[in-house]
Amino acid sequence: MNDAIEVSELTVTYGATVAVDRLSFTVGFGEVVGLLGPNGAGKTSTLETIEGYRRPTGGSVRVLGMDPGAKQALLARQMGVMLQEGGIPARMTVHAALGLYAKFYDHPEPIDELVARLDLGRVLKTPYRRLSGGEKQRLSLALALIGRPRVLLLDEPTAGVDPEGKAAIRELISELRAASVAILMTGHELEEIDRMVDRVLVIDHGIQRALGSPGELRQRFGGEGVEFSSDDELDLTVLARRIGAPIQPVRPGRYRVEAEATTQLLGHLVETLSELGIRAHEVATVTASLEDIYLQLIASPAATLPEDDRVSIPDQVESAPTVSARDADSNGVTPSSREARPILAQATSEVKMTLQQGEAALLTLVIPVLGLLVFGSVKFLPIPAGVPSRVNFILAGAIAFGIMASGMVSQSITVAFDRNYGVLKRLGVTPLGRGGIIAAKLAQVVVLELIQLVVLIIIATIMGYHPEGNPLVFLLGWVLATAAFTGLGLLIGGTLKAELVLGLSTLLWLLLLGVGSMAVPLTSLPGWLALIAKVLPAAGASEMILHGLAMSASVPVWAIVNLVIWGVGAPLLAIRFFRWS
Repeated sequence: MNDAIEVSELTVTYGATVAVDRLSFTVGFGEVVGLLGPNGAGKTSTLETIEGYRRPTGGSVRVLGMDPGAKQALLARQMGVMLQEGGIPARMTVHAALGLYAKFYDHPEPIDELVARLDLGRVLKTPYRRLSGGEKQRLSLALALIGRPRVLLLDEPTAGVDPEGKAAIRELISELRAASVAILMTGHELEEIDRMVDRVLVIDHGIQRALGSPGELRQRFGGEGVEFSSDDELDLTVLARRIGAPIQPVRPGRYRVEAEATTQLLGHLVETLSELGIRAHEVATVTASLEDIYLQLIASPAATLPEDDRVSIPDQVESAPTVSARDADSNGVTPSSREARPILAQATSEVKMTLQQGEAALLTLVIPVLGLLVFGSVKFLPIPAGVPSRVNFILAGAIAFGIMASGMVSQSITVAFDRNYGVLKRLGVTPLGRGGIIAAKLAQVVVLELIQLVVLIIIATIMGYHPEGNPLVFLLGWVLATAAFTGLGLLIGGTLKAELVLGLSTLLWLLLLGVGSMAVPLTSLPGWLALIAKVLPAAGASEMILHGLAMSASVPVWAIVNLVIWGVGAPLLAIRFFRWS
């Protein structure tokens, strides 16, 4: 394997729109490549394909010899990704973010070293939402580096960073290059790009415009020469003949002699202008910047550089050693702990953030308790036949209500806004992966529901609750209800826009509360409405929990069938249609 990243004839389309058109390039070990282009050029589509988020329409992409779409979870242990913006929960502190991401990897970079290198010590206890733009960029870079990646994808690493921070980032990238890390970066600060990269790839409308080192691009498209200004009327044909080099207007009153900017040319130009009686001023040698070349390339799509004009990478860094799963295991990391640790870390973080948010605590803990207190005390509402007491009936409803709030409402809103702010996308390129995120979300819901369950049973016991039913039936109903409502929450939040989710989840919550046998038994509903209720998951959850926890009669078959279908189907649909962003 000679290159860390190999992109061959990559094509990405969205319907009839071609975002990337047969793009080919490589990034070698120990090489820094800058991917440049205007907004809409296809940079994001290219990066997302390399990251494994998007499948190519045509062509192929290989990272460390693997297909990133098929091996995203495996590559995540050796690839670091820095997003352009966002990706951290607003309330999470810098220290918490670094601590969380460090737990995703087998052998993370020491946090203290990253903090010192990227000057994050002053903001360790600062929530992400209060960081400046430059501080957010430095944290984002730290998270991309914390897993000691062999391949690094950086999206505008110096945007908004102060001069001292830019110097530190340049030095860090130079050290990573020396350590044989392959780096692909994008950016609009072309002066910074020019100082960091070995090669530049310019694309526009998904098409390659140029590929080569900054020096090679200057040789071909550079426009090096001598410029001067004059207010006189000039015959450029005559002047160019006398000078022996072409002359082009740069702007009104400003002209460039397009030739190598030597002292001989400068002296010859001054002498010739004097002989012709041309009054000139501001005579100076010029060398085209990368920005000049970039603008020229974008304005002239036909210009391209041959693909074989590339920087060669020394043999000793092309074959950088790989770290196999077996090697990692020999260092004391077992496969089971490797999979479980990131999930446990993310689930713990999710629970902490939920409990720190007043609105989430209200939704998942306070409202179910209030429902138990209020409806458990109301005498005129009916209860099903065979239930020992009103409190028994309302307790089952409050537990089902809490599961619905934690699994469906809270998760749908959280997931939707995490998608909107890039939190899931950033987590998706860590070893946590899609399955890990869903498992962590489910674990979070289970923890919150256990807290709900303990609190509700204690309060219900004080109110006169008498345990009845079969604990195994309750456990089965609780597990299936948790899977069903969490699956629904992930499905809604993972597919719809954040603006729609809040209203939709609240509407479903109220609908299912009304027909879910939580406060009013199904036998008290009109026949047609009770029939509809038996198809929805809330009624099945309430019935199984009621019969398992507070009622000795056998569970209706429809309730079991209902909850099995929802408990299995909703998570599968969530996994199938889940979107990162």
